[in-house]
Amino acid sequence: MAQTAEDQFELSLMEFLRGFMECAHSAGYKTFPPFHSKFWHQFLWEVKERYAGRFFPILECIRQFDWDESFPKCNGLDTEMFGLRHCCFSKMASGRIELDPTLIRAENPFLKYCPHIAHSALRTAEEIPGFFEKENR
Repeated sequence: MAQTAEDQFELSLMEFLRGFMECAHSAGYKTFPPFHSKFWHQFLWEVKERYAGRFFPILECIRQFDWDESFPKCNGLDTEMFGLRHCCFSKMASGRIELDPTLIRAENPFLKYCPHIAHSALRTAEEIPGFFEKENR
């Protein structure tokens, strides 16, 4: 079986999140849920539930979930969201976040090597009420 760039691209949770945000930004979405919002956990849960089998093993970057809350919590997400602070900001404490426009990459590796996953993730986020703001686009 011939290998493709997607087969060789190793996706980390950080790259998934940043690449997803850059993909959504290019689709017209300018803000995202706050760093520690349950929306991010719900989003990752939905992506993994819908596409883990189809996009195995690349979506293994989305780790296990705990059910200690009223929603599934992705293990390690808080650490990754903290890491995203170098390319994102919030205009007010605990507010919606935006990508720093000066740090948006000219080439998004996630979109380049995993376009099907990127677009599937974007569709999933669009279906979660409140993930994107209505006037956001």
